[in-house]
Amino acid sequence: MSTLIVPKIRRVLPLIALAALAASTAAHALDNFDQMSPDAYSEVLDKASEAYAKKHYDEAFPLVKQAACAGDKTSQWSLGQMYLLGQGVKPDEATGYSWLSVAAEFRPSPFSTSLAKIEESVDPKALTELKSHSDAFVENYGLAATRMSCRQSASRGGHILNYVTCQPDRVGRTVLIHRCLDTAADTPAKAAP
Repeated sequence: MSTLIVPKIRRVLPLIALAALAASTAAHALDNFDQMSPDAYSEVLDKASEAYAKKHYDEAFPLVKQAACAGDKTSQWSLGQMYLLGQGVKPDEATGYSWLSVAAEFRPSPFSTSLAKIEESVDPKALTELKSHSDAFVENYGLAATRMSCRQSASRGGHILNYVTCQPDRVGRTVLIHRCLDTAADTPAKAAP
């Protein structure tokens, strides 16, 4: 009887080990994510947009950054602009360009067209350096890293697809929000008033 049990155990142990590895890998893959209600995430987007529109850049910056790190393409574009213009943060051309590149990753979009115009105006040597800097941002905050699903839509019921809307992955009644990794490269000192 023991000779029958041993072959079965040898077949089951690799399956158990494989299942444990898959569970461990899945848990590790979510290390950079928080879960929040869809309403809380929408509130972050709304408050960021409202603060930016009112030119309350110090208030808008952390909210826009949170949404950008989560993978929202419009927020990534706005964050890039904030870095380029020094709105609520010390001006940083490389970081600004990098966030614009992450937003323009979703193609076709108005972001990719605008980024192409910016790239045409930059010295080729400087552009090479900017692109190498932006690669890490795309890797850390692009669609694959943030698990964000984006699509083009028409603003205000129009027919021209000129707006990008993004939705985070859902887990039950919550959404997965990619955290900011807060590397030195994407967290410069606050702008002077």
